[in-house]
Amino acid sequence: MRIPSATIVAVLLACGTGTPPVGEAEAPDSLFTALRDSSTTARRVVADVHDMSTEGGDATGYYDAAGALFLVDLALMGETGRREHAFACAGGPLRAVQERSHVYNRPYYWDAAAAAEAGDEAFDPAKTVVKERTVLFDGDTVARIIPMEMADDADFGDPASLPELFAVMKRLLTEADTLGSAAAR
Repeated sequence: MRIPSATIVAVLLACGTGTPPVGEAEAPDSLFTALRDSSTTARRVVADVHDMSTEGGDATGYYDAAGALFLVDLALMGETGRREHAFACAGGPLRAVQERSHVYNRPYYWDAAAAAEAGDEAFDPAKTVVKERTVLFDGDTVARIIPMEMADDADFGDPASLPELFAVMKRLLTEADTLGSAAAR
């Protein structure tokens, strides 16, 4: 499935140089919606990134019919939370990253017995705090963060480091794809 040209043009205008006009904050959502729609028929490559977090993780790359990477999903698991990143490149340079941070009230293995022994509360999924932000790029430079109050939130890393993380994901996905292709022979 191809992304409609009008969607790409609207998103590139909103995510391009400078700050998008007020009222266009939904443009990144439109981009990710279009990419997600396309991902259902895309070729997928999965790379294990277990060494990037305490409890493992994986990266999934989505490639169009021409072989261009257009979306990368990264999930990193930890004892006290989970981080998710969706990197939108639409077959070209990094355009936007949606980040989601899940912060647990206690480590996920902190059961009733451990809590009672420590005089504390147990892990409760209902008490997980979820924060989200979208970072827009102009080249490797952060152009805008939505919502802006999440720019310096401690539950997210430095937004300027996301292009480097994206480059690592592309390399790992390329290696996984090469290994998968070699194993299939």
